[in-house]
Amino acid sequence: MNLYCVSSSSAGNCYLLTASDRSTLILECGVPISSIYLALGRDLGYSKVAGCLVSHQHRDHSRALPDLQRLGTDIYALEDVFASHKLRNRVFCTEVTPRQRFAVGDFSVLPLDVRHDVPCLAFVISHREMGNLLFVTDTMLMPYRVKGLNHILMEANYSDEILQENIDEGRVPPSHRDRLMCSHMELQTAIDALRATDLSAVNEIVLVHLSADNADPGAFKTAVEQATGKPTHIARNGLSLDVSTTPY
Repeated sequence: MNLYCVSSSSAGNCYLLTASDRSTLILECGVPISSIYLALGRDLGYSKVAGCLVSHQHRDHSRALPDLQRLGTDIYALEDVFASHKLRNRVFCTEVTPRQRFAVGDFSVLPLDVRHDVPCLAFVISHREMGNLLFVTDTMLMPYRVKGLNHILMEANYSDEILQENIDEGRVPPSHRDRLMCSHMELQTAIDALRATDLSAVNEIVLVHLSADNADPGAFKTAVEQATGKPTHIARNGLSLDVSTTPY
């Protein structure tokens, strides 16, 4: 199983999980459809799309949803996401319910409701080649403790220290703090969530959706590795990782 990061930032978020038979689950579609096309066809090994999961309505996570629908891609999201796009119909759109598992091709998905400024989901995604992967982004905290994980993609959007420095220097308005605290995960909050999770079978941690202004990728990577003892990666455009159950 391969994890490929198309984009991971406030400008757009999209990840691909591709099995050995080229079946691909799209995780978030907050980029132009052309970017998804290019990623699916990288190395000329065109993928078969099983479906697309969307965590919430914000356009940096759902921008290409209408285009994927027109192409006949099965899309799984909260009703709020579909309503926000004012689609002409709901063909290929499946409304999901938090804590009710569903199948997307050979992938099994458990959606979990998390705390953002709009309704939002985290996902536990399972596949025989990958084991269990947790994806959680755009939330002030992770209220669940999920057992049996093999891979974790978790938001570490900002650092309180960097944010305060930016406010003091006038680079960020003070009001920005209030929104971040209620909608995105701070580095130490992410570390606390990871420490509270059974990491014994986790192969790697990927930090996603880092702020361009209020985060330090190198420092975040080091902090999480020191806290967890697990290899940690920063989600950047073009990042490709083997997330098979036993990649080595």
